[in-house]
Amino acid sequence: MDASVRFKSGDVSLIIQRVMADGFFIQHHIYMMPRHVMPVMLQYFHTQACLLAPFYEVEANFFVVKNEPLMSKAVLDPWVACAFAPRCVYPGDDWRKLLACFDSKRGYSVCHRFDQAALGVILVTLFDFKLSHLVVPDNNVNICRENKVKYFPNTI
Repeated sequence: MDASVRFKSGDVSLIIQRVMADGFFIQHHIYMMPRHVMPVMLQYFHTQACLLAPFYEVEANFFVVKNEPLMSKAVLDPWVACAFAPRCVYPGDDWRKLLACFDSKRGYSVCHRFDQAALGVILVTLFDFKLSHLVVPDNNVNICRENKVKYFPNTI
């Protein structure tokens, strides 16, 4: 979970129930997955953008995983391996130009979501392209980017 996650209430029991039943909990984003996956990552995972087109990208900022061998070996290990591979998460020296992703641009591989894209590809292929049945929005979690919280008073 990253620092942008905010809970609407203190009750996370539904999230924990999903994790215990399915092995993980993750939310999806409003964009389709292949929009944010570069061709080098598709090659690494031996898949094609058109196969990922029906699926929403996952949000890697809030991901809860059950501590079990399936999730460790089938999800986390390939995710870490991709991060260390020369051309998977890191698409090359011109990666900075892949950060900006404007809504006006449509199509496949418009920009790159790095580790988030890798996680989505892994989950879709692992669950035999039925990921949409396992990834659902949760009304208890908000993502608040650029939300500033003053934790420490100015003492200087």
